[in-house]
Amino acid sequence: MTNCWTRVVAVVALAIMARPLHAADCVDMSPTDAQKAVEDARRAVLTLEYEATLQKLIEVRKSLPCLTGTIPAETLGTLYFYQGLMLMNLESDGADDAFRDAAAVAPLLQEDREHETRVREAWAAARDQVTRMTGELVVPNLPADATVYLNGRPTEVGTEPISVYPGVHLLQIATEDHRLFGTLLRVRPGETTLVPAEFIASLTPRGELILDVLPKRSHVVVRQGREVAFDIARSARRQVTPDVKEGAYIVEVERPGYYPFSQSKVAVEGDDQTVITVRLARRPSIGLLVRGGVLWVSAKQRTLQPTVSFELVARAANHWAFHVEYLHLMGLTQDPWVEAPAYTDNEDFLEDEYGNWLAGPPAFPNATTAELPFGARVYLGTTRQFSVEGVDFAVGPKVALDLYRASAFAEFSLEYDPIPWVGVNLRAGVGAMGHMSDYVRDKMKEDPMSQYLEVGLLGRLSLGIKGGF
Repeated sequence: MTNCWTRVVAVVALAIMARPLHAADCVDMSPTDAQKAVEDARRAVLTLEYEATLQKLIEVRKSLPCLTGTIPAETLGTLYFYQGLMLMNLESDGADDAFRDAAAVAPLLQEDREHETRVREAWAAARDQVTRMTGELVVPNLPADATVYLNGRPTEVGTEPISVYPGVHLLQIATEDHRLFGTLLRVRPGETTLVPAEFIASLTPRGELILDVLPKRSHVVVRQGREVAFDIARSARRQVTPDVKEGAYIVEVERPGYYPFSQSKVAVEGDDQTVITVRLARRPSIGLLVRGGVLWVSAKQRTLQPTVSFELVARAANHWAFHVEYLHLMGLTQDPWVEAPAYTDNEDFLEDEYGNWLAGPPAFPNATTAELPFGARVYLGTTRQFSVEGVDFAVGPKVALDLYRASAFAEFSLEYDPIPWVGVNLRAGVGAMGHMSDYVRDKMKEDPMSQYLEVGLLGRLSLGIKGGF
């Protein structure tokens, strides 16, 4: 049973020596704890507590990347030396590898003097083998203002390789904020060893920046100082930018027709989410909308007519807009609000010498576009603007400039800019309208206006170009 346990411990020790260990694989340990483990190993040689001591040395070695400070090369070499000594006393594999690691770190170590001949011979052979050849160590993409310690000694290692003895070395990097990051690296003879990129990346903790932006498709720039970290030409409603280096950033958002947004000192912390809510406010603006569309009117007669309109829109910053619209129904010869006449066109037959109707008001005659509720008319209106998920809504009334004709309508419209950069605008609207013809008002001024007021529903769908952002 003891032999089996010894082999398991030896396998674990070999695995630790074979693969690189980073700070994520260990727990914090002070250099004093490592020194205490070495002292315990020296006493274990006398008490013959090899297995428990070996297990302790393995745990300490595993935690070397998480040292809270630097450790002398002699202490590190002694730690490896006693790991090899325990494996030799337990007659397990890995003792020679541990001695070679100790020689790579501290080739002048003289810890072997107090031990038996076979230990001294094994140590001498390992040291002689290690010091015959060297390998190279390179730290690519080293952060600025970082200090590098190799086996506890400050080292000018960087993109230029340095020569080291082959074996397992403790590399520690202190960043400008005085945090210490460590890793164990095995350097092989005659080869160049690169510090893993994931370890270099871990020197600067990374978080996640989430931007909640309205309207969508805005231009988002995230800068750190003068350096642009992210440049998003058309942002999503919820823009997630993962893998953001820890630090303070400036977030800038802009879109034509809106006031730009800028927020500095946006702090991103490692392994955390930072959420920034951006709501752009509209600029006061004047736009010219040239539209072609379809108008549907439901009154005494239902009709579906093509339309063309020119609309001048003045938008205020407080979400109100003012409209002047010229709208013309194309190709219409019959007033959709009245029934077709079924009598003679001789008006003298209908009136006496004083202009009064002889038989009451007839059905309305044919009308020109000047008599139509929308045909060749100019309307004034005001609307209240709303924005939901990047889609603009507007509701408000419009009335004819010639109020004597009593033509007015209220409309609820939905506007969307599918291509805002070129001003393409889509609008759909529904509403209710009231209209009274001049012909009726002129002939029957004595009768109540409501007797001749027509009310109907209207629908509008148009696609136009919007200018003057």
